[in-house]
Amino acid sequence: MRARLFVMAVALVPGACMIGPSAGNFQPATGPAGITVQIATRRTPKLAGELLEVRDTALLVLSEGVVQLAPFGAIRTARFQNYGLLDFGNAKTPSASDRDDMRRLARFPSGLTPELLRTLLQASGQTEPKLVP
Repeated sequence: MRARLFVMAVALVPGACMIGPSAGNFQPATGPAGITVQIATRRTPKLAGELLEVRDTALLVLSEGVVQLAPFGAIRTARFQNYGLLDFGNAKTPSASDRDDMRRLARFPSGLTPELLRTLLQASGQTEPKLVP
């Protein structure tokens, strides 16, 4: 009987273990900010900042107070905090599924309205996003 209880207890332990980030330590779940992303492009070694928006053709990132637009065609890799690495390889655009996954990590998962973008750019002293080469 004790052996059977021991086996059942051991069998239940893995189910009690959590895999992946919890809401308590997952940045987008604990505040209004998007997740931190580190982007390596074909010309620049690293751009790090907050993921603001995922567009069909680019990532919009706030890095050191500057709103920057990183076109997918220029990105080699993008590493998302607590999420992992997306290697673009030779692809010009990530799959629709990958873009949807990235959108859920952004500060504005539904996208920025023109008014919000204008306000964000004004707060950064910009008229348009800086294009990442």
